[in-house]
Amino acid sequence: MLRPETPHGIIDRSMIHDNVHPTLRGFYLIAMHAADQISQSGILAPKLGAPHNAAPVTLLDAVKAQKLSVGDLVDAYHHTADDLRWLGRLRWDESRRKREADEYDRKSQQLKSGEIKPGQNGTERID
Repeated sequence: MLRPETPHGIIDRSMIHDNVHPTLRGFYLIAMHAADQISQSGILAPKLGAPHNAAPVTLLDAVKAQKLSVGDLVDAYHHTADDLRWLGRLRWDESRRKREADEYDRKSQQLKSGEIKPGQNGTERID
């Protein structure tokens, strides 16, 4: 379900940060697919009634509803950098993981200092 949403049909950094953790867009697409599957299955209809024909929820609406702050994004990028460094120690591609970790640390520091805003320089939008 993620492949059709990527530039080349390959699950890449546009969907997954570090081989495990989805980007905000990746989480959104997974959640929307799960909601569609649950709705189509009818499994909850006996308890909750028929689904409403609600307007589709956009990624931006979903992110705004979470009330994420720049600090949340700073922390997420910092933790992603730490995860990548640990992952590098366990795998054969340590130098690549270190470069990726350094990039996440750089983004985290730039966001924290106000040098960039969410959505700039490859960071995710939260507003």
